[in-house]
Amino acid sequence: METHNINHNMKKYLLFYGSFYYPQGGTYDLKESFDEIDDAIDYVLKKQIEIGTKSSTDAIDWWQIVELNIFKLVVEGGRDGEYSII
Repeated sequence: METHNINHNMKKYLLFYGSFYYPQGGTYDLKESFDEIDDAIDYVLKKQIEIGTKSSTDAIDWWQIVELNIFKLVVEGGRDGEYSII
């Protein structure tokens, strides 16, 4: 099983993402944390462009941002670059 090097000094916004083909599930889909929500959105949108459609195992088909302080889903998006602020 793959392990992730997430800094244990979690920031306010947690970014989860993955592919439909190989979802990790739960905390294994936690990729990064950010102080600002805009930084998290910018990061994942740039990452989607960088990865593109190289393979179904690396694709970012879905992503979610959770606000850690209240543990609530605040933004979610898909592979098309569109997202919704909840």
